[in-house]
Amino acid sequence: MEPLLKQVTCECGWTAKGTEDELVPQIQKHGREVHGIEVTREQAVAQLVPA
Repeated sequence: MEPLLKQVTCECGWTAKGTEDELVPQIQKHGREVHGIEVTREQAVAQLVPA
């Protein structure tokens, strides 16, 4: 079975698309590097919507 694609859009306009396992580290890196915040896995997953 193919993994379900998800997407995320930040309030700043940054977007990404991929599987949950691909997106969580990208969201965490974006939060840290662009906004100076640490994002937990749970917070990252909560932002995902079906792609």
